[in-house]
Amino acid sequence: MTTRETLRRWWLAVTLAVALPACATDGADPVETTPAARSTQSADDDTLRVFLLAGQSNAGGYGFAYDRAGGQEERVTSIEYLLADDPDPRAYRASITADGSYPVLADLDESWLEPRDDVWAVAYRSDAGISQPVLATPSSPATDEARGVQPLSPGFGLDDFHAASFGPELAMGHRLGQQLEAPVLIVKSTAGGTSLAEEWRSALAAEDRGGAVGASYTNTVAALRQTLDALEADLADDGVLNRYGNATDFVVAGLVWVHGWNDHLEAAFVSEYEANLVDLIESIRQTHPRISDALPVVVVESADRDSAMNAARTGAVAELNDRTAGSAVFVETGDLLDRGLGPEPADRTWSDTLDFHFHGKAENYLELGWRAAGALIDHDHLG
Repeated sequence: MTTRETLRRWWLAVTLAVALPACATDGADPVETTPAARSTQSADDDTLRVFLLAGQSNAGGYGFAYDRAGGQEERVTSIEYLLADDPDPRAYRASITADGSYPVLADLDESWLEPRDDVWAVAYRSDAGISQPVLATPSSPATDEARGVQPLSPGFGLDDFHAASFGPELAMGHRLGQQLEAPVLIVKSTAGGTSLAEEWRSALAAEDRGGAVGASYTNTVAALRQTLDALEADLADDGVLNRYGNATDFVVAGLVWVHGWNDHLEAAFVSEYEANLVDLIESIRQTHPRISDALPVVVVESADRDSAMNAARTGAVAELNDRTAGSAVFVETGDLLDRGLGPEPADRTWSDTLDFHFHGKAENYLELGWRAAGALIDHDHLG
């Protein structure tokens, strides 16, 4: 390791030690960890797989489980609509899947509206550093009991718009849960309207190119570190993770990044997006002893449809793979936006105002998460 790299890692460790705020950890006290504790062993079926899902509003999610709940004004498809056994929904599903698109819908059934017993998630607002309530049905109350780690279900989406909303985590969790004979935890940290140049600016980016370390980066790292520390504390108690199927260990298996809209609006932000994204990933890789230096990363195309942004995303993936072969994957999603809105039922007209949120269509957010999980599976990034 070069002197410069040694200094960079020392500086990053000092920055994190003094800058990270406290985040909710569901009652578990954090424990101290050391670099010597970094896990390098292969995970088995008794090992909890932890995945981080981060980014802005399309990582948060504007997909909806139920029709017209919570005062929803936009008229969009929902899981409830896609599953309905009526002529209009059947015609709609047939239309959008006729060419082989949306393979996720072949797996979708009513069980997706219910909590899983082998996959859990927790959703944080990265701008505020707090956990948000999980609103699994249109009538779910935003109680303290609904916050923190919960079984995966609809309701982990953006909490300021519509109950029972969801993002990529829903299909991602279902596909990973089906693939793995092991428990899964998704740690989700998102905030709409945030840029990588500012709110997500990492410690390494600030060191290399100036600027202040961003709140979304700082809060996300804090949430992740304290989640992992809580798992360490649980293991230290009796040797098993009681909440997660009595798993006997855990491994941080991957990071999924869905982001880009705000940066694509500023030429200066676009020009440094590639370098900022590489630095973000490298910074996250160094935030906890349980996180590998080669943590797998899936970079998902967001809704900006910006060729310069996609060049930055793919450039970052290439650089990460140059540093650690096979550690990063790019997932395209632009085809989800280029499709028409599909046939409309007799009693409604689909809204087209949410194009930057994948038209708010349930099938788009389901397919986005399905593809992200598929990238992890296809590249054997499962811990």
